Amino acid sequence: MFNPDRTPRGEPMALHKDLKTIADWTWLNRVALMEAARRTGRPKGQTHMAKKNRAVDAIYGYICGAVRGRRVEDKEMTAFAATLRNKLVGHGWLSKGLTGSPTYLLQYSEGWPDLGNLNRFPEPSAWVGAFVHVVKQNRPECKERVYLHLKERYRAGAFATIVKKVWDFPGVTSAKVAAPGAVKTDTVLIYCDNARTRDAVIKVVKKYQNKYPHYFGSELPKLVAPAGTGIGFGAEPPQFKPIRPNSNRFEAAEGRQSFGKFRANLIFIALERTLFPEEMAAPDTSRMGIDLRTFDQANRRHGMQLDIAGMQRQQMNAVRNMGQQLEFEQRVEEIFRLAGLDPEHPELQNDPILN
Repeated sequence: MFNPDRTPRGEPMALHKDLKTIADWTWLNRVALMEAARRTGRPKGQTHMAKKNRAVDAIYGYICGAVRGRRVEDKEMTAFAATLRNKLVGHGWLSKGLTGSPTYLLQYSEGWPDLGNLNRFPEPSAWVGAFVHVVKQNRPECKERVYLHLKERYRAGAFATIVKKVWDFPGVTSAKVAAPGAVKTDTVLIYCDNARTRDAVIKVVKKYQNKYPHYFGSELPKLVAPAGTGIGFGAEPPQFKPIRPNSNRFEAAEGRQSFGKFRANLIFIALERTLFPEEMAAPDTSRMGIDLRTFDQANRRHGMQLDIAGMQRQQMNAVRNMGQQLEFEQRVEEIFRLAGLDPEHPELQNDPILN
């Protein structure tokens, strides 16, 4: 029998405070989210399997602290590109002896073009809010990420300086920086091979931050573990997209996702499974402390025109909603564990447990 306060192993259920906040927000917005999900054309319970699901995107946006984008002038984009080019290419201080020349890539709506020596940017308006990647040759596999929130005014120069300081760490694999107009709080990411490299990078960033604290914003994506003001970390997600093709199975499909998108997809699967299970049996009001005779007596004594059936429905709906929300939270906990995530430490990643 479903027990909202216990995990499948009988332990008290606990969610990290960020995960609880996201679960609460998701439940509060469940009607709008499911309406958005229906536009995929998939059957109920399978909408998360669609390539484009606005409901998953909405949860992802909430995790990332996404805000409405602002209008960005072409000259801002040109200045941003020039700063990166001057500091990363013009000064030539990214070591070529140890790592070879880095590759510069643009991650935007049209794909992942090679930027050459940061001199092949498309039209400025085309890459507002996009990510510029600096990728090391023969890089090790990424297992950990360092998240930074650098303010837009200082971002290009600060990013270049930080990358210079950590680039020759053997375990640093790549880094990326958000262009002007970015709408999320993770404006810089540095990818590392393990926790040891991650901690070494964070140490360097903190030392830099001591000199320039005003370069950093305070916000970070939810579920990222904080390591300072505007500094955090999280594990690289596994290289698969989780799917639940019916109500009884959870398995993996090919496809790589971001830290936040991976978790958003899991939360949405939990929501679908809660809202579209086999029909729940009608609740027994005698076990809920609801005595409808009280309402009936009040009606006779005081001539009150009470809609007994309507009040009963409201009471039952309130209890059912509370029970469903608790069930949803338990499903979030369960599906996180299946995906190799600890609901109390969602920044970490272990091996998934799949059917």
